[in-house]
Amino acid sequence: MNIVRLRNSVSSHEGIRYEAYEDTKGLWTTGIGHLIRHDEQHLITKKLTNADVDVIFTTDLNVAIDDARKFITESDINEQAFEVICELSFWLGLPKLLMFKKLREALRQKDYDTAADELLDSKLGRSETEGIVKRINHLAERMRSA
Repeated sequence: MNIVRLRNSVSSHEGIRYEAYEDTKGLWTTGIGHLIRHDEQHLITKKLTNADVDVIFTTDLNVAIDDARKFITESDINEQAFEVICELSFWLGLPKLLMFKKLREALRQKDYDTAADELLDSKLGRSETEGIVKRINHLAERMRSA
């Protein structure tokens, strides 16, 4: 896995916010796509530094990578395909990622074209929200080129 490429992809899709904001679902978020948990309410009023953002992002990304490894064995698939799964894990969380059963099976078969098609055929791929469609299309393109 190319961790620099993964970090760059996630941060470019998520953007960086130094002050907390409510996302489209009304959930408090800060840094690079960090969902503020109940035990982190102090982050709602905190202006983050670059160091704060990096620590939070690194922790969150490590959780996403660990969760991606629960979804699929890293060594069983192409490096870039695994990075796409890591980004999906970061974006959606493991419970929602586990709902992608056909994607998982396509990856087990190393059928990256079908895996990309499964991303595009998901609720995300059929979304009417431009940012979601752009991101899932980009991830599907990366999957297809794996």
